[in-house]
Amino acid sequence: MKATISVGLLTAALAVSGCSSGAPTAPTPTGPPATLTQVQPASAAIGDSLAVTGTGFAATGNSVRIGTGYLHNLSSDDTKTLTFVLRGTLGACPPTVSVCSQQAIVLTAGTYKLAVVNANGASNEVSFEVTASK
Repeated sequence: MKATISVGLLTAALAVSGCSSGAPTAPTPTGPPATLTQVQPASAAIGDSLAVTGTGFAATGNSVRIGTGYLHNLSSDDTKTLTFVLRGTLGACPPTVSVCSQQAIVLTAGTYKLAVVNANGASNEVSFEVTASK
């Protein structure tokens, strides 16, 4: 894309690359969306370790959605298990959004829907409880 900028008597022509207008393009699916079978433990406090099991996880590039927030860039050695530490702040935007206008989602005690999101789409949701801090 080319743009011309004029400021007073100065005019500059710029070539801009790597930018696009509109919504970002989602990765091309390589299979069906993941299926969640279990979250262990079923309830946890901020700072606890969790294991999500199921099928169809990608080796890299998985995100876990908890409520409306995301934990990004999770790996699965066996494509059946994701392990991570529950953080008090989550990313505000899905993995397909490269520029996010919100900073973060604060995770508080309560019951949330949890899903795995990767290049194949979003999995089914399972209920998960965030408990008060220890």
